[in-house]
Amino acid sequence: MRILASLLAALAFAVSGNSVLALPISDTVIVGGKEWAQATDFTGLSWNNIHGVCPLGVCNGTLTSDSGSWNMDGWNWASIEQVNDLFNAYLSDAGVGANNLLSGVDNYYENNSAWAPAFLSDFFATCAPPDCDESYIVSGFIFQPNNGQATISTVADNALDPDRAGSTSFAVDNNLPAVVYGGWFYKAAQAPTPGTISLMVMALAGLGWTRRRKLKE
Repeated sequence: MRILASLLAALAFAVSGNSVLALPISDTVIVGGKEWAQATDFTGLSWNNIHGVCPLGVCNGTLTSDSGSWNMDGWNWASIEQVNDLFNAYLSDAGVGANNLLSGVDNYYENNSAWAPAFLSDFFATCAPPDCDESYIVSGFIFQPNNGQATISTVADNALDPDRAGSTSFAVDNNLPAVVYGGWFYKAAQAPTPGTISLMVMALAGLGWTRRRKLKE
């Protein structure tokens, strides 16, 4: 998928002659009724780069990152509550109790967890070995007021240390591009249209008919 996006970006550049056309975000994960973009699509951006396109959390325009130019119309820059809901979905599925779920700027640690590998099987790592020692990490900026602080929300699948899910706030140069951080973006997941459902039903019916025919033969 990432190779395809790069090829499309190169083609768009060739067609436009001067600038790269913005591509739609297609490599996504649906969790809890939200369609989440890959944080890796937004590495190489500063907090201010993102804020310029999504100043109140609602995005409008184009973000050009290390991996391409992305059409952000219809996307939302996720808040800490929304990213916590994403992380908590994986924690809950792995049996983590309600008392340990994330709330606000918070972190949860667990040795050899089931949730960290599950998360990293859906979301690409923004930093991986050897650059991050023995850890596979997916991190991204979240939306917050422009107060000189930045909050990074992270899931880390660590080989030598406890796995971690949560957020860290710190003073940051908002103009500094982040190499190992991306960004967390979502939009409402679209329900299948009646036409799509009809096609799925027809396809399943066709598979069933083919299977019955083979059994008869």
